[in-house]
Amino acid sequence: MLNSPYLIIPVILIGSIVIGTLFHSFLHRIRKGLFTILPNSNTNIQSFQTNHAIVNIYNTEKKVYITPRKKDQIALHVDEIIGLEMRFEEKTSWYEILFDLQLTDLFKSNRDTVDWYYIYLQTSNQEKILLFSAGQYQRREFLMNFLINFSNNLLARFNLYRDLDSYKEDVITNIKDMFSKIDKEIHVDYSRQVNY
Repeated sequence: MLNSPYLIIPVILIGSIVIGTLFHSFLHRIRKGLFTILPNSNTNIQSFQTNHAIVNIYNTEKKVYITPRKKDQIALHVDEIIGLEMRFEEKTSWYEILFDLQLTDLFKSNRDTVDWYYIYLQTSNQEKILLFSAGQYQRREFLMNFLINFSNNLLARFNLYRDLDSYKEDVITNIKDMFSKIDKEIHVDYSRQVNY
């Protein structure tokens, strides 16, 4: 049945589209980026977990207990918390250097990157506690960004792609909502940006 050349070509085309789509979604997956609101039977406690810490917010005590990975637990009163700091880093993509280097990649606007966002909790004693980090591959090609955006939107419709910019804003909104329940307004400082 597959001996016919009229059937082999469509099978090869469909197979290459499926493999290319799966590779594209794998390449553009969100790295790290764990943010889970933990269920709690006690309504006095709100909790969330990330790749870096477990955070418990006690409503009546107005205290925050942060348990970073491989470190001791940190206890903070709500008044000691200044806000959140958002940091952005743009790192060079090794995939492009190894497999997809072209002449147009010499221009920074066409260079593929891995964008990383970090969310820190700022305290009144100038301590910064890492709460969240996530990274995502960003492909940039000369005169082809419309096609890249189209393929990302198409993959998002099938839940094979999630935009990191909207995801990190959802994380910030969830954190701010949790603090608002203990009457603490959290401000976000977006001023930190580091490029590599």
